[in-house]
Amino acid sequence: MQQKSLILPFDDLVAIVTDFYTPDEVKGALTDVYAYVEQRPPAYKGSDKERKFVADILKLVLNPNVKLPKFVAADLSRLPPVGVDHFDVSALLQEMQLLRNEVRAVGAIREELEEVRALVGTKQQAAPTSNHDNIFDSGPPSTSVEKVNLNVTTTAQRLKQAIKSGTIDHINSVSGKRKVVIGKSTTSQIKSATTYRNIDLFVARVHPTVPNTMIKECVHDALKTGSNNDDRKVVVECEKLATKYESYHSYHVTVTVDSMFFHDAINSLMSNEVWPSGLLVRRFFKKKNNNVELEH
Repeated sequence: MQQKSLILPFDDLVAIVTDFYTPDEVKGALTDVYAYVEQRPPAYKGSDKERKFVADILKLVLNPNVKLPKFVAADLSRLPPVGVDHFDVSALLQEMQLLRNEVRAVGAIREELEEVRALVGTKQQAAPTSNHDNIFDSGPPSTSVEKVNLNVTTTAQRLKQAIKSGTIDHINSVSGKRKVVIGKSTTSQIKSATTYRNIDLFVARVHPTVPNTMIKECVHDALKTGSNNDDRKVVVECEKLATKYESYHSYHVTVTVDSMFFHDAINSLMSNEVWPSGLLVRRFFKKKNNNVELEH
């Protein structure tokens, strides 16, 4: 039943087992299976009690929450034969049809890629004699790419049409990627608005006699170890968490820093050189449902 339950319908397998095995064999199998389940075996009466016993066994076999050992047959002659009539032929044909459609789709994609590869090779060979067709030109993206027919369904077909028409002259115009920069110049009089981000930490194994003010001082010292960190505005808040034992304390530490120095602050705070020996420090995350999630 463990093996055939993966390929046979429930009712067919119950009928095969009930018709083949004797009531004593079904009762023995029921006792063996329920020995690994934290519940008592059922007690049925009537002419169809063996069928109900087999159905209960099969339900336990198919239950993913029940862990049963793998049973083997001591006597292969006592295994019931399973014919073709018991297989779900319609499900098998449906799987074959889906597989056939996937194979055809892969073949069509392969043909399109071959055509695109051939067109790209042709354009690369013609590149020295035609400057406007060079797709690796370092100049700004051309707006003529908008002339490509938008009714083409697939990306490969749009790319082929753009290459054929010669309206694509920059690789970024196809990918749609645009570079984003963050200014660093300090000579201009224009000032940017200051934004802040929070870094949440989980600090554990703190001795009960240590006040949370010392945790804050430790955070400030950690952020001053980097270069040019002394003038950064840092706000530290500590929230004591419930612990299983009273021999240690745990804290949720929120560090508010300038967004410009966010990544530098994380690197400083997650260094084991800045924390006292024995303390456990991890990133502290909150799920959307406000449950706590620690970074592993």
